[in-house]
Amino acid sequence: MTVEEVKRLREQGYTFAAIGKYYGISRQAVWEFCKKNKVKVVPRFKRFCQTCAKPFITTVHNKVFCCRECAMKKPKTFKMCFECNKLMITRKENQIYCSAKCRRRNEQKWYRWVKKERAKDER
Repeated sequence: MTVEEVKRLREQGYTFAAIGKYYGISRQAVWEFCKKNKVKVVPRFKRFCQTCAKPFITTVHNKVFCCRECAMKKPKTFKMCFECNKLMITRKENQIYCSAKCRRRNEQKWYRWVKKERAKDER
């Protein structure tokens, strides 16, 4: 493992864990090697925008939009809140609560239910 090889792999977008797996060493060992040898390459990922399909380069591995305007063009959907059954408008596919208050209220109900079930099991 040389500095040039590690630098080339980092430029191609490989993570410390992937490089470690390739060489049969831990992620931490690769990180320490890079720190010791001053390899400061930020991985770049080539992606295509989900809205306009324009290619863009990013340092964030899960970025899906090229700009804020494209992110705001994502269609809004109507959903019912899991806790209060109010209609909410959201752009997030996995959002199930209309507010943090509803999420907390539902979590508290769940914790009370678990506590009650554990008490039944102990009898």
